[in-house]
Amino acid sequence: MLEKFYSNNNDIFLKNVSGEITFSDFRTLVLNNLDKMRSKKENVVISSDDILSFIVSFFAAVFSQKNIFLADEIVNLKNLNFEYDIVSDCKIDYSQPTETFPEINEEEIFVSLLTSGSSGTPKIIKNNLFNLVAEAQGIIDSTELKKEDCIVATTTTCSHRYGFTYIILIPLLIGYQIYTDKLFYPDNVNFKNCLLISTPSFLDILKNNNLQFPIAPKCIISAGAKLKQETFEYLEKYQSVVDIYGATETGVSAYRKNSQDKELTLLNDVKMMSDEDGTIVITPYAIEKEVIVSDLIDVNQNKITLKARTDRLLKIQEKIKEC
Repeated sequence: MLEKFYSNNNDIFLKNVSGEITFSDFRTLVLNNLDKMRSKKENVVISSDDILSFIVSFFAAVFSQKNIFLADEIVNLKNLNFEYDIVSDCKIDYSQPTETFPEINEEEIFVSLLTSGSSGTPKIIKNNLFNLVAEAQGIIDSTELKKEDCIVATTTTCSHRYGFTYIILIPLLIGYQIYTDKLFYPDNVNFKNCLLISTPSFLDILKNNNLQFPIAPKCIISAGAKLKQETFEYLEKYQSVVDIYGATETGVSAYRKNSQDKELTLLNDVKMMSDEDGTIVITPYAIEKEVIVSDLIDVNQNKITLKARTDRLLKIQEKIKEC
């Protein structure tokens, strides 16, 4: 499966303040963590703020064919009614691997995302690796991300769908490098050709304090809530900005690249239509291809206007779900 990513094994894939890791070395790390992962329970929760540990552990779980859970907060695990192991670190071992990658079926590798939900009740959103990779490719195609020298850095985590897609899968598919140290302050963004994955709360701090990055990122991606108009206008003076709309249940659905755009553009393969209970999202990036969200949205062909975000999930294919 890793063969579809990165055409040159000698390319630099991961970077941090301590050094660089080639894609070949990354593959070695994954192989040398398979034994450790196989010793874990059938259900594993990947939870680490360290991106190197997260990505190595995730793919070790993939090739060990575990049921994988990503939790944005460990507190969301307290109501799980099955046995699981939490994996928060990986073994750093660059010795010659004694085995090769087994064949896997991406549609049979299940990745479930644990969220607190809009009501505070933890929810498990089940998906598979095939859909998540397809979503990342759909974002690349729809938003016209280019294959070029670029390093992805983040102020958020990989443990929710937005972070996992933008920090891990998109760089793998398009050949971007990943900076594995989480950024906590604007001063940390001090390298060229940076694609910064962030959130409105972090970006609001920049605007409210009239702060700038030492080196302006090539682009900022923002998701988690609507980016305030004044923050969007402030940021795009210095770099391009993409405001993302989506949900854990559906993945990324729409985006806007200009603060003056009142409408968001749907991804190429995503459709929406109004429903008496909210808005129907038709997406190839979920196991259930039609999801009804209760967000109030005006739909005009491939453009949408978000009127209000409310309780997130109502039902999937006529099955009522707890909100």
